[in-house]
Amino acid sequence: MVEVVVVGCFGRMGRAVMEEVVEREGTSLSGVVTRKGGRGVGERVEVRGESFTVVDEVGSGDVVIDFSLRTGVVETARRCVELDLAYVCCVTGLESADYAVLDEVSREIPVVLAPNTSRGVNVLSALTERISGILGDYDVDIVEYHHRHKKDAPSGTALLLGEAAARGRGLDHEEVRQEAYETSGVRREEGIGYAVLRGGEIVGEHHVIFAGDRDRIELVHKSADRGIYATGAVDAALWVSGRPPGLYTMRDVLGF
Repeated sequence: MVEVVVVGCFGRMGRAVMEEVVEREGTSLSGVVTRKGGRGVGERVEVRGESFTVVDEVGSGDVVIDFSLRTGVVETARRCVELDLAYVCCVTGLESADYAVLDEVSREIPVVLAPNTSRGVNVLSALTERISGILGDYDVDIVEYHHRHKKDAPSGTALLLGEAAARGRGLDHEEVRQEAYETSGVRREEGIGYAVLRGGEIVGEHHVIFAGDRDRIELVHKSADRGIYATGAVDAALWVSGRPPGLYTMRDVLGF
């Protein structure tokens, strides 16, 4: 039995993951965590008929699944090292300093860096990388739609796809990333463009557009239910439990 601690228990995804853990054979929920100083510490939450006390620090278990905010990632990662827990980081909007810490701790514990845990999105990422290399003279744009409450833009998934497109062409993503076409609207040479839309309760929709002079190819993924991310996160927790230290991705979890 893999004991899972969920960080970000009051968020939409945190709730979905807790329910998945309780229902999934082979996993049990050993802790529910909110941010330091956050609301609800000491309260009881009900998950599929079971009751858990909310705490503000990771405790005992085997694997932590983190769907919280960027500001808590470093503390959570280092706490996992202290307790020798595997870490599945599903937080988006990370900055270079955060990635550096995750790389550092992955030398001591297994870490899955998973900005999107959906099997479909990770297949889309692999296809994007492959097609980007084949269509090296086509412009690439990533268009993403999310609900009005989402805080980071572009989304972690959009950046995952943009990084795959850059990797397919042997380019440095940070050098070709173009989140807006500036005031002139001019596209940079080799630029990978991003367009962001927010509204309603859209779970998540991503379009990868390869535009040539005479035709256009589009790859599209539309999420209809947040449950696909919860399923993928728990899959990652089961996969990473007992693994040697290292920095893994969902491609490793999914076997491609």
